[in-house]
Amino acid sequence: MKIATWNLAWPSHNRQQLAREHLESLDADVIVTTEDKLADWEAFPHRVDAGPDWGYHVKDQLRRKVVMWSKTPWTDVRSHGDAMSGRFVAARTQGVDVWGVCIPWRDCHVSTGRKDSKQWDQHIRFCEQLSELQSTGPTMIAGDFNQKIPKADQPERVVQSLLAALRGFEVVTAELEEQAPTGRRQLIDHIATKGFAATEVETWPFELDGTEISDHSGVAADAHIIQ
Repeated sequence: MKIATWNLAWPSHNRQQLAREHLESLDADVIVTTEDKLADWEAFPHRVDAGPDWGYHVKDQLRRKVVMWSKTPWTDVRSHGDAMSGRFVAARTQGVDVWGVCIPWRDCHVSTGRKDSKQWDQHIRFCEQLSELQSTGPTMIAGDFNQKIPKADQPERVVQSLLAALRGFEVVTAELEEQAPTGRRQLIDHIATKGFAATEVETWPFELDGTEISDHSGVAADAHIIQ
């Protein structure tokens, strides 16, 4: 199965179309977009999302923190509340469990939103909830992890919270360098797998053909189930 993920930074119609053209060119089976807008996608007609409530007032009701798109139908769709509300959705397709995530960034609900948190609080709480979930069978986690891997300047307690959440998974995009026109930087959009062997991993810049699509670079991984 090939999976791709990209944070689209609340795209305009034009940027969304350009992003979709690139994502379609990857020939992936599943796409996980974060900070996206709901709109029909002929190439990926089966869609599930994490819902509209992630604790912030949102005027555009089509905005979603996490959307998962597939060429084949989804079953067993699940979501969770608290720090995961609007930021996590899981479902099955082609016999694989896929978890789409948009882990809160450092300043989530610090000076905006509910203003009831300290730096990294919501990120760590999300990771704690994620660590409580049980994966059964081959599983992929994809989306915006909001952490550089390996560690950059984030606190060690934040690193450990994500490591605990991903115990048993391999982050196949770890150590990939972000392809940016201004130089190379670490990625924060990632793919983690359990029960898979990755055969090919790739990344692409946030700017395509002179147009800035996002403030993130995207990633994709082709992997086969370990028998």
